Amino acid sequence: MGAMHGMDGRAQEAIRRIVASYERLAATNRRDANLDAIAAEWAGLVDSMQELVGAIGSGGSDDVSQRILAHARRYLKSYDFAHELDTMGGLYAQDPDRLQNMGQKIAGSLEERGMMVLFGDVCNA
Repeated sequence: MGAMHGMDGRAQEAIRRIVASYERLAATNRRDANLDAIAAEWAGLVDSMQELVGAIGSGGSDDVSQRILAHARRYLKSYDFAHELDTMGGLYAQDPDRLQNMGQKIAGSLEERGMMVLFGDVCNA
């Protein structure tokens, strides 16, 4: 794959990891819902978003890079599921319906304002 909109390799890889985590979370179902897996996806998303901010913040000046940067910064500022995941661990770790809902809630938060559409388009460019 060629360079995505002139972004460096770190930014490209971070976007790919975010899209992959989103897809796994969106596919969470009752049968395979697992608190540890959901918590790991959340932690990976945060790490990837932070890496993306660092990679683009130090370079990308084109419109697409700036839109991606704005989405990532807004997401990091607006969302934190760590407390909910900690609470679930004690109360609902064996409840597949609640676990499914949590995975899909995190996936849904990534869809706001068209972030995943943009990230997906960039990955497929």
